[in-house]
Amino acid sequence: ANIGATVDAASDWNESLSKSNVVFGNSAAEMQKWAEGGASAIGLGKRSALEMASTFGNLFVGMGQSSDAAADMSQDVIKLAADLSSFNNVPIDQVLDDIRSGLVGEAEPLRKYGVLLNETNVQAKAMAMTGKTNAKMLTEQEKLLARNALIFEQTSTAQGDFANTSKGLANQKRILAARIDNL
Repeated sequence: ANIGATVDAASDWNESLSKSNVVFGNSAAEMQKWAEGGASAIGLGKRSALEMASTFGNLFVGMGQSSDAAADMSQDVIKLAADLSSFNNVPIDQVLDDIRSGLVGEAEPLRKYGVLLNETNVQAKAMAMTGKTNAKMLTEQEKLLARNALIFEQTSTAQGDFANTSKGLANQKRILAARIDNL
């Protein structure tokens, strides 16, 4: 049974590496290095960190971002999710699902974290970011980038919470679980 689990884990890691290479292109090696530090930095094992980042990277690339920009944005989102998870004592998988929902336009899931993404705010932010004067001229990519900016602006209280409370029992448990996952 242990050999089977080891083979499965290696296979999962290879699948995550493959996905990362496709999504992040020239930034894939940087993303893999970032994921390897995930246990202590964000409480995620390297495979989980890379898989989650690749999922968001795929979303960002699909919305027209370069692979480099998608890599940076994905790292930021995963770090924010770790902070929101720690701050609100919510599983990180749930936080990531909620952020992904918010990015694509579903406002309700993020309200529990104090984020209000109504269409008026999103349009106003997108127009401010693009210089466009008519909301009808906004692209989906521009609205996604506006939602991303609003999510970060409205979660400033929680940002840094994982690092600030990493010595606490809840985050020590997350770090330990991530290290075990890496093994």
